[in-house]
Amino acid sequence: MMFDGDDYARERLDEQSRQKVRDDVYKLVMFGVIIEWLMAALTSATTGFWFDLTHADTSIFQWLKLNNLDAPNCYLLE
Repeated sequence: MMFDGDDYARERLDEQSRQKVRDDVYKLVMFGVIIEWLMAALTSATTGFWFDLTHADTSIFQWLKLNNLDAPNCYLLE
């Protein structure tokens, strides 16, 4: 089957559009994976910080609790 110039250009543009969408989806997925990895690393790194903070001074812990800034695992320490 032979294509004239318009059909070939349209098919080429469609293929380029699909490739761009694939590339954009790949970038978004990789960005999400990296963010998820960073959040997991940050969570594990700050667990010790929250433990030290809650045992260092109870007034700090009460202030955090009143302002809804306490970590979920702080409730386990009470």
